[in-house]
Amino acid sequence: MNFNDTKLLVALLLLPLSFLFGQMPTQEGEITMLNGEKISGTFNFDDSYSIPDVIEHLNNGAVTTYTPEQLSDIKIGERKFISRKVEINITEQNPQKLNKKIETELITKHVFLRTVVVGEASLFIYKKDRTHYYVSKGEEFVELIQLYRYTGNKKSTYNKYLGQLSLLLKDCVKEEEINRTPFGINGLKKIVNKYNTCKTGGSSYIEKNLPFKTNIYLIAGYKASTYDINKEINGEEVFPLEANSGSPTFGLAIEFNLLKKSDRFQIYNELLYQTYNFETYLRQDRLADQFYNEYRSKMDVAYVDLTSSIRYNMGSYKTKVKPFLALNMTNGFLINDNSTEDLTIVFFDSTDTFEQKPFDGEIKSYRVSFSLSLGLVYKNLKIEGRYGFSPSLSDGPTVAKSTNMNILLSYKLF
Repeated sequence: MNFNDTKLLVALLLLPLSFLFGQMPTQEGEITMLNGEKISGTFNFDDSYSIPDVIEHLNNGAVTTYTPEQLSDIKIGERKFISRKVEINITEQNPQKLNKKIETELITKHVFLRTVVVGEASLFIYKKDRTHYYVSKGEEFVELIQLYRYTGNKKSTYNKYLGQLSLLLKDCVKEEEINRTPFGINGLKKIVNKYNTCKTGGSSYIEKNLPFKTNIYLIAGYKASTYDINKEINGEEVFPLEANSGSPTFGLAIEFNLLKKSDRFQIYNELLYQTYNFETYLRQDRLADQFYNEYRSKMDVAYVDLTSSIRYNMGSYKTKVKPFLALNMTNGFLINDNSTEDLTIVFFDSTDTFEQKPFDGEIKSYRVSFSLSLGLVYKNLKIEGRYGFSPSLSDGPTVAKSTNMNILLSYKLF
């Protein structure tokens, strides 16, 4: 298989997969219907993304969809949700469209809210284009509001949420403590839990922070390479040569999320065994067919490549097959070298063959290269096409460079 064939194969493999397969990650959980009936089982759910609009229950291949109007409580994996009709602040916050006077715009919608704290006061989150925080106490259920506006010619922050928190929590938390509360999950979680501790000794439930996800992959694939060789003879003439080869490759990889609450960006570290094999032939004529030199070179090396990548995952929690892009930097370490080179001199009826140091003895024991990747993730599988940029296998006087195309299939072990 030559290099162009490999690029075509990658395109054919990657393109149809995005249409043929599809299922978001699943987790075990339990939902409670409005009549109190509980349903346990497996649910389509990915907690790296926004809060779902519906809950999908899987049962013997069938999918049952539940809307917020049908459920009261949900627990899937490490997440808890409630269903409630709420007012949602949709006030324009585009910096190009801000006004000096704030006119709050609200809509009413029945949605799922993620449960963060439960107690005398409780904290919930609704997240779509931006994050909405809700605090409940007794019969009160309010969205905490922070908005941007222009004061003079400068953008300023309208912290309405501080006054809202003061009205709800001032019977057990000092106002100066409330006024120091930042607008965000950590600050709001802390102040609501502080209130519950004051009132009843603590919250009955506090959402745990999700740990950084770490995945281990087993890798197998195929590498196709084209080689550009510039062979220098006696420091005088340089002969351009080309070669192609393909070989299987295998290895292991570990990945983890760069952000704790999202798998949008990931760090990916990979250990891959790769071989490079090709042969070249060069005839240097001195006197027609009576006096000439023949150079036969064979590159036969193996490297262990340690690759570090930054990966960007596209798609939402509903995306059936998730595409990704990656920028890779590879440190290659030579672990095996069986390269050979022979020089045959023909002078009239005399023929002599000599062994030489292959590639002038300058095969690299260590090299750095860069590559770009495009791939797809489906359940526990990844398929990836990776294009590498001409790193050198040998230095002068004979320089050999390889351009690589890898097709890699990775299976998540755990």
